[in-house]
Amino acid sequence: MREVELKAKVADLISLEHTLLALGATFEKELVQKDRIFTHKYPRPENSSNILRIREQEDKYYFTLKSKLNNSLDNIEKEVTIDNPSELADLLGIIDFEQIVEITKTRKFYKYKTYTVCLDQVEGLGEFIEIEAMVADDDTSDVQSELKKVFESLGILEEQIIMKGYTSLMLAHLDDTKYNS
Repeated sequence: MREVELKAKVADLISLEHTLLALGATFEKELVQKDRIFTHKYPRPENSSNILRIREQEDKYYFTLKSKLNNSLDNIEKEVTIDNPSELADLLGIIDFEQIVEITKTRKFYKYKTYTVCLDQVEGLGEFIEIEAMVADDDTSDVQSELKKVFESLGILEEQIIMKGYTSLMLAHLDDTKYNS
């Protein structure tokens, strides 16, 4: 399966939540996700599109591989539950992966039609909406165009759309902070 997403920076999550509910979305849950992101210390073409993540969520831990396909919001994603995140982080270090950033977000999940919609408050970055579709690996349809239509129905403008993941956004933010302090 592939995870195809679209993300936008927003100014008012509460107003957006009301619009989403008025369109018939249903609230599923709210939780805090704490992510540690790892990449290879010595990027090579064969692993440069792979991101590894250790996520803490509701007292459980998950290890995820995201492998970029068309852009940073179109990925093959594989995930397993783990028992010992510290040991896994040590193991990743042994095989030349290093933690590059930590991201903490409070995320509200909604179901809208066949999509998962998330309203996110990301520490250090602000408020976002993310819409996600899970599609078969061999699906060649333009899923991101479909997701843009959903954004339009929510009043989200094309210029609000960000074609980067939270990892890229946080790294850019940390770089800006480092050079502008």
